[in-house]
Amino acid sequence: LSRRQRQMCIRDRVSTDYGVNRWKRSTQQFTPYYLGTQNNPPKQEKSFLLGITSGKYIICYVKEQGLFYFDDRKQDFVPLKNNLPDDIKNFVIDSKDQVFFLTGHGQLLHYQLSVHSSNPELSFKKEIKQPASISGIYLSQDYLIINDDRALTVSLDNRILNSIDIPENKTVSQVICHKEYLLISFIEGGCIRYNLEDNASTELPQLPAKASIFTIYIGSQNILWVGTDGQGVLEVYEHSSPFHTVKTDYPVRCFCEEDNGNILVGTKGELGIPSVTKGFYTEFGLQLSAKGYKMQYATPVNGDERHYTENLNYLVVPIHIG
Repeated sequence: LSRRQRQMCIRDRVSTDYGVNRWKRSTQQFTPYYLGTQNNPPKQEKSFLLGITSGKYIICYVKEQGLFYFDDRKQDFVPLKNNLPDDIKNFVIDSKDQVFFLTGHGQLLHYQLSVHSSNPELSFKKEIKQPASISGIYLSQDYLIINDDRALTVSLDNRILNSIDIPENKTVSQVICHKEYLLISFIEGGCIRYNLEDNASTELPQLPAKASIFTIYIGSQNILWVGTDGQGVLEVYEHSSPFHTVKTDYPVRCFCEEDNGNILVGTKGELGIPSVTKGFYTEFGLQLSAKGYKMQYATPVNGDERHYTENLNYLVVPIHIG
């Protein structure tokens, strides 16, 4: 997929605790899909997980319901036949449609997705063994990063390239690849930059040491966006020490860039997801522009300066396609 195609697929669907919602920007309308839950979906976090294939198929795993794909002809989600265990914790899809499923018991399962007669099919390849139980997986630029809480194992095309020790008393929140570096952020605060070529690592001095980090993202303008636990969005430039903070009281969970350079920010809040776009509230996530923006209130939505979308309190945008 090209960058533009991938972004359009990504921002076309929003995964929440209460189903999958398709968002149409021109009308600001959401179309909900419940994927076999008979309008009584599970309420746990990450009950719905989304991924995108190279052929633009939307894949969704639903807790206690299984795997689905979006059928453009039917304009609905259709079950995808599989032999997966019932406790899938996360999954990622690379550019070759290799799918890696992480189970709640720390197993990592490697599958291959193929398409026959316009229908996706899933075939098991192997289990990827690690010395310790796996707690998390990340995919960035086709690098698969495996976290076993003691080290990060970096592989490409099923070849192990690096093993990176995790600092003591640190919990990895996000790993992304940028140029020859891996950027690794931590729940307890801080972010390190690891050089994949010479294995050297350094801490990013621009970040406040005690800001709990949930997610990080680098857009087309090489700006590092840092999502914190209620301490705002930090905007960090590569060659500039000061960072800029965009205020939001909600924990930031994910980022995604639009074609126009705006950064969509997925937040979690008790009431929903507030949104600011150049001073206007909309019915999507908190939206920022890398080209300059002002955080101010302007024309309210529905006559309310703080409009929230009902039942949209957890946004997951799959940005892991390489």
